[in-house]
Amino acid sequence: MVKIKSTEKWIDTEIQLLKGSHYMYEAKGEWNDWFIKCNADGYSNFFMDLFLRGIKRTPSAKWFQLVGVVNKDIAYTINLGVKGIFVSPENGRLWVYANDANFAYFNLCGSIPRCCAA
Repeated sequence: MVKIKSTEKWIDTEIQLLKGSHYMYEAKGEWNDWFIKCNADGYSNFFMDLFLRGIKRTPSAKWFQLVGVVNKDIAYTINLGVKGIFVSPENGRLWVYANDANFAYFNLCGSIPRCCAA
């Protein structure tokens, strides 16, 4: 299990992935994007999506959604969330983060106290 702090840009899960393998995961808890509370599924905001979508680290994911990346290489991004199964796109280490703009991690708080993949 890994504690995922919303204020950190990269969290090392210490999980080694094998390309093509299936992994189940679950992230429990809530975190805050300034005054917006959500879980690892993140949230949508019409105005933010309309005007700021392009500044998110992972534009295809929701604001504050849990995102995984293999070896910190954004070519191998996995949009996660609260619970699911994913297929690893590459061999390597799984890193995760709360999806936000790179410059905006100063206004975050909270953590997903438990997250695991197997």
